[in-house]
Amino acid sequence: DTRGIPHEAIQRAFNELIRRHDMLRAIVQPDGQQRVLEKVPEYKIEIRNDEKCEEIRERLSHQVFDTATWPLFHIEAIAKPDGGTRYFVSFDVILGDAWSLQILGREMKQLLLGMPLPPLALTFRDYVLAERAHNERPEAEASWWHWQEKVPPLPAAPELPLIKSPAELEKPEVNRRSARLTAAQWTALKEKARQHRLTDSGFVLAVFAEVLGTWSRKRSFTINLTLFNRQPVHPDIDSVIGDFTSSTLIACDQRNSESFAGRAADVQSTLWESLEHRSVSGVRIIRELARQQRSGVGAVMPVVFTSTLGKMTGSTRHEDWEADVVFGLSQTSQVYLDHQVSEIDGELVLNWDCIESLWPTGVVDEMFASYQAFLISLT
Repeated sequence: DTRGIPHEAIQRAFNELIRRHDMLRAIVQPDGQQRVLEKVPEYKIEIRNDEKCEEIRERLSHQVFDTATWPLFHIEAIAKPDGGTRYFVSFDVILGDAWSLQILGREMKQLLLGMPLPPLALTFRDYVLAERAHNERPEAEASWWHWQEKVPPLPAAPELPLIKSPAELEKPEVNRRSARLTAAQWTALKEKARQHRLTDSGFVLAVFAEVLGTWSRKRSFTINLTLFNRQPVHPDIDSVIGDFTSSTLIACDQRNSESFAGRAADVQSTLWESLEHRSVSGVRIIRELARQQRSGVGAVMPVVFTSTLGKMTGSTRHEDWEADVVFGLSQTSQVYLDHQVSEIDGELVLNWDCIESLWPTGVVDEMFASYQAFLISLT
């Protein structure tokens, strides 16, 4: 929802971002190769007065793009009776990760304020080629040997109380639960993390693991952790749009300690170790796990934790206008619970995206309420 921002200014700024970022002009060819189009038509954001928000949200929240056809995003808007405008944005993450979306938001704000953006001297393709060369170095091979030793004892995903197998779903639909902790609460939590030598992400991950362990049939399980692998290869790396995401696996064994502080320390230690060897992607680890188990089904890691804490903080405030996110949703294949955590305007933002039909009625609500309550209790 926006107020005080002319629609034409938003459309003009977004087209400038399309020209600036090559991945906003990208498609995926039938042979699987990504291709950036040198020129694309001016993107028109249609605005109407007579549409129902819920109908547009339902239509776009489960949209699947034809990746061979530009654009791999869709934006439309409605003029609200109170004078504001609501924008509906559907975005295929082939183009860019969660960090990239925050970059787009930051740069959109700069353009709306009349601040010029410095030209980029790096493209996503440049980074992919650099990363490929890096992964051929001896250090990457050493990380692969590390994971080959870790894979055999790696526990399965949390055994949560599902009422059916995800494989039974033909068209899974995702619902979101969201909450915010105040800036004061989040500041208190960060101080608590520092006292126990935990990173912000490690601390929140440990709390999330604690809730999973409470509902899981086994207290030993593995969480799929999203990584934003932007190696410092160039000064512009933090301003490039692209899917830099990789993943790694975090094994949690809550039987090893009798206190939450001890279990949190174990999670942080495992997190540091996994990050040290993150040149091996979680996808490759899962494939190796499937090969050793001789079963692709049991090796899927469908519970995901994604954190942008410490990467970038967002703000949607300005003295002359407002822009607030009122609804969001993400969908990822082979994932039935995806937790995203970020910081916006100094507050801790928590989102759980889950496939609702897999769960008994009320269970996810209870888990999410317990998660919030536990975080608040630690302040």
